Amino acid sequence: MSSRRAFRFWCTLESMPLPIRRIEPDIVVLEFASIPPGQLLEKEIRRLLERGDKKIILDLAGVKLINSDGVANIVFCLPAVKRAGGQLRIAGASRRVRKDFETTKLDALFPFDADVEAACQALRK
Repeated sequence: MSSRRAFRFWCTLESMPLPIRRIEPDIVVLEFASIPPGQLLEKEIRRLLERGDKKIILDLAGVKLINSDGVANIVFCLPAVKRAGGQLRIAGASRRVRKDFETTKLDALFPFDADVEAACQALRK
């Protein structure tokens, strides 16, 4: 792929809206097949927080692999959520994906739930 084509593809990804599903009036789920590139995830989280959505679940059930950039993209979202008084949970992460968080000790920053329903239950408490 030429660098010009790669650049166009990257710009397209950077402006793509992320798939969001509202579970309850105050709980939203972002579903992924892979972690969004660059600051797309952080921008989307900030947009949700500005709308008043403070209970956010990242559904990683479709994510097979995650690299350090993907982990970092998720970690960078946490300060904005905490400043807004929100909660961020990770749902459906495979053992392999969770291991990448555990290896870096970043699993201590996030509550992990088996699936979206378990995350919703925890947020309802």
